[in-house]
Amino acid sequence: MNSDTARLVSMLKSGNDRVSEFRMINYQNIPSITFIRKLENGWYLGIITPEEDYFEEVKRVRLILIFLGTLLTAI
Repeated sequence: MNSDTARLVSMLKSGNDRVSEFRMINYQNIPSITFIRKLENGWYLGIITPEEDYFEEVKRVRLILIFLGTLLTAI
């Protein structure tokens, strides 16, 4: 278990029900962003996405919101 995974496990064991934007290195040595949430049945659901893809999508959403904000302000 690498140090990122150990930190994540300790966060979950300490009682955190949600982990958002936790940066770690995935099993392919790619910098990634992790999101984990505890479900009602006690299980955890996690999503790990490569950092580059995540921030590309965040930039795209930001540009859409800027465009919509400008359009609505003009109207």
